[in-house]
Amino acid sequence: MIEVGKISEKQIEEHVGAQSFERGQKYFQAGRLFNPQRRGAEIKGECSGSEDNIYHIRVILSGKGIESSTCSCPIGTRCKHVAGLLLKWIAKSKDFIETPDHKKILLELTKEQLVDLALKMLRKNPDLETLVELSVPVGKNKPRGPSINIAVVQRQINSILRGAGSSWGAANNAADGLLAVFETADECIKRGDVFSAFEIAESIAQSILDEYEMFEDHDGDLISVISDCAEMMANCLDAGQDDFSFRERVLECLFDILLFDLDYGGIGVSDEIPDYFLQKSNSSEKDLLAGWVRKKIDSCGKSKDWERKALGSLLLDLEAEKLDPDAYIQICRNTGRIDDLIEKLLELKRFDEAIREAKAASDYELFNLTKVFATHGQPKAAFDLMLARSKTTKDQRINEWLRDYFKNTGDYSKAIELAFNEFSHNPTLSSFTEVKDVAVKSDSWPQYWEKMHEQLEKRKDFQLLTRIFLEEKKLDQAIAYFEKLGKKSPKSYFAWNDLEIELAQAAEKDRPEVSVKIYKKHVSNLIVQSGRSRYVSACEFIKRIGDLLNAMDHTHQWKDYLVELRIKNKRLRAFIEEMDKAKLKA
Repeated sequence: MIEVGKISEKQIEEHVGAQSFERGQKYFQAGRLFNPQRRGAEIKGECSGSEDNIYHIRVILSGKGIESSTCSCPIGTRCKHVAGLLLKWIAKSKDFIETPDHKKILLELTKEQLVDLALKMLRKNPDLETLVELSVPVGKNKPRGPSINIAVVQRQINSILRGAGSSWGAANNAADGLLAVFETADECIKRGDVFSAFEIAESIAQSILDEYEMFEDHDGDLISVISDCAEMMANCLDAGQDDFSFRERVLECLFDILLFDLDYGGIGVSDEIPDYFLQKSNSSEKDLLAGWVRKKIDSCGKSKDWERKALGSLLLDLEAEKLDPDAYIQICRNTGRIDDLIEKLLELKRFDEAIREAKAASDYELFNLTKVFATHGQPKAAFDLMLARSKTTKDQRINEWLRDYFKNTGDYSKAIELAFNEFSHNPTLSSFTEVKDVAVKSDSWPQYWEKMHEQLEKRKDFQLLTRIFLEEKKLDQAIAYFEKLGKKSPKSYFAWNDLEIELAQAAEKDRPEVSVKIYKKHVSNLIVQSGRSRYVSACEFIKRIGDLLNAMDHTHQWKDYLVELRIKNKRLRAFIEEMDKAKLKA
C-alpha cells in the first residue's frame, strides 16, 4: 500500500511543470475532478475540461513517488488534469473508491456470462466489432498464407488514421491506435504465423506512407511505428526462409520504406533497413536489390544529391563481393561518394588522381578527406590541399585545421597568425583562449593581448571583456566592464544569464555588495515571471543574500529586505508560502 505522505506537491510540480501545476490547482479547487478510483498502485479519475470535454486520467504511483501518467487530453501526459488528480489524491485519498481487478472478475464468469457481456460492450461501442472480426481465423486449412482477415485490419487502420484528427497531437493519437493494431502482428509472429504478421506490418507501414503528409509528426511518433513495422518485416525474412516470392515481397516493401525516407531527406525511418538487406538477403536477392537501386539512381536528378549518395553507399555494399576497382570507382563518381572514391584511389596507390579529385571537393568534403589522406600516410598532401583552399574559402574551419597543424608541428609563428585571424573574425572566449595558448608558447602574449584588448574596446564588446577578465581572475576589471555593459544597454543591465551568475559568484568574497545587488535584481525577475518553481529558486537566492549581508554585518538591511519582500508581494500567496517554507522571516 502506497502512503499518501510520499507524494508531495513538489513532486507533482516536478512531474508536470510549474505552469501545469498552477492550472491543476485551479481545476482541483474548482471541483472539476470527479469519479476518483484506485486499484493498487494505480489511481484514475475524470476531469471536466474546456468546451464540455471530459478527460480520462491515469497515474501509476510507486514507493518513490509518481512513476507515470496518461491523460486523454491533447497533451497526453504531465498535464494540468494529471496535476489536479494528484492534488485530489493528496487532499482526499479516502474519496478514491477501491475497484477490483478486472481480469480476476472475468476469469470467474461463465462462458454465457462472458458472451452476454461482450455483446453489451459491442452495442455500447461498435468500434470493438473489429476485435471480434479479427478473432475469426481465415485460411485456416491453407499450408501458406495469412490466418487473419487483412481487409478487417485495413479497415481498422483507415478508421484510426481518419479519426486521429488534424489538430496538435493527431500524429500521437494515430500512432497509439496503430501500435494497438501492431500488437496483433506481434502475436502472429510469436505463434509462427509469419504471413499474417507481414500482412499487418505492411498494411500499417504503407498506410502511414500514403497519409504521412496529412500529419505534423514533429515528435516522430509515426516514424517510430514505421520503424517497428520494418523490424517486423525483417523478422519475417528470418521466418520465411524458403518462400522466395514471399521474401521478394518483403524486400520490396522494405525498399519502398527506404525510398520514402530518402525522399524526405533522411528522417530516421530506414536507418536499419540497409543492414537488414545485407544481413538477411542471399546472393540472388542482393542482385535483385542492386538492380532496384541502380534504377533509382538513374532517375535521381542533380537536386537529389543526398539521395544519390545514400543509394550509392547501399549499392557499394550490395555488390562489394563482385565489383572490380574500376567499377567501384565509377559508382563513387556517379553517386558523389567522394570519401569512398578517395579511399579506393589511395588504396590503389593512385595518389595524383586522388589529389585531383580532392581539389574538386567542397570545403566540407575536403575537411573530412584530410583524415583519409592521413590514414593512408599522406599528411603532407592533406596540408597542401588545405593550404591552397585557405586562399579561396571563407570557411573558418580550414584556418582552424591549419592552425592546429602548425601547432602540432611546432611552427608557432604561423599558428599564432591564424589564431589571431580567427579571433578577429569571430571574437569569443574560446578564440581568445586559443590565441593566448599559442602566443604564450611563441613568447608574444603581451603584444597580442594588447591587440585583442584594443579590438574589443573599439567594438564596445564589454560582455566578452567581462568574461575574459573573469577567466583571468581579475575581478575589478570584470566588474568595471560589466558596469559599462549596463550603461551600453540599460534594458539588459542585470538581466540574468550565465555571465551575471559567474560574476556574482566570483564577487562574493571580495566584492559582496556587487553580488547582493545582482542577486536582488535576479530575485525580482524570478518573482515577476511567477510560478512555484521560480519562487523556490528565488528563495534560494534570498538565503544567499542573507548570508552575504550578515557576513558584512548588515543584519538590519537583511531584515528590512525580508519585510520589503513580504509587503511588496503580499498578494502572491504561493511566493509567501515558499518564503515560509524556507523560514525567511524577519
